[in-house]
Amino acid sequence: MELMIVVIIIGIMSAAIVADMHGTLADALLRSTSRRLISAFNSASSRAVALNERQRIRFDPSASRFFVEKPDPRGASFLPESEEPLDPRISVQLYEAELERAEDPAAESAEDLAEEESMQAPGQRETIVFYPDGTADAKEIVLTDKEGFHLTMRINPITARVDLQEKERP
Repeated sequence: MELMIVVIIIGIMSAAIVADMHGTLADALLRSTSRRLISAFNSASSRAVALNERQRIRFDPSASRFFVEKPDPRGASFLPESEEPLDPRISVQLYEAELERAEDPAAESAEDLAEEESMQAPGQRETIVFYPDGTADAKEIVLTDKEGFHLTMRINPITARVDLQEKERP
């Protein structure tokens, strides 16, 4: 009888620990993905200033990867320099930064914002350009895991630095 009580207590404690660990794993996955992206953004910004040429990060959400690209010397396009995989359990969405949205009187509603983003060239929605003067495109990157938890990263257009904004877990 004592052995059964001990087994029941161990089972209850194990269930509680596993539930806590699952949230911790999802949190760690979001944080590690954000650190990899921040590192890529900082590297692209530094390279843009050091080489005096634009650098671009392009996302391919369907294949869970991103590319670091440099300008093509023959034209206005970019050439892939490296390809980095992203964890397929994390989805990445890019938006124009909210600061630009609030200042734009034409983009007052969600429908206006969606229409404005759909009018951009398809390749422009998934890219962030870093410029030789130390600035960058004002973008907001939202990382979401399978359970719906997300982490928002905003790129400051003046300093090209990333600001992390976390949502509280329920």
